[in-house]
Amino acid sequence: MCTYPISLDENLVMQAEKVLQIDESFQTWLQQQVEKWLLSQVNEKKRFHSHSKLTDEMLAERLKDYPQLEESDFPSLAAEDYSTYLKSRSGQLPKGIEKWL
Repeated sequence: MCTYPISLDENLVMQAEKVLQIDESFQTWLQQQVEKWLLSQVNEKKRFHSHSKLTDEMLAERLKDYPQLEESDFPSLAAEDYSTYLKSRSGQLPKGIEKWL
């Protein structure tokens, strides 16, 4: 557990205690509320980063001005030794790929 000091308006706390009818101490209740809120924020950020909100149609619209990638843009690894290919291409991007990044 970590401790973070915060300052709250005393009148606001007294009003909240009356209105919310908190059974436990206000400090305990507030800590639980903050933890729930932080957890929801963390989960929302994880969900946002793991799933794109773009539909296929939206993505196609964004990419329509870029050239189409062709199979010839990607060399066949079956025709050459993989280790040789890896050494020769290490750190290099395929031609034209920077437009997609």
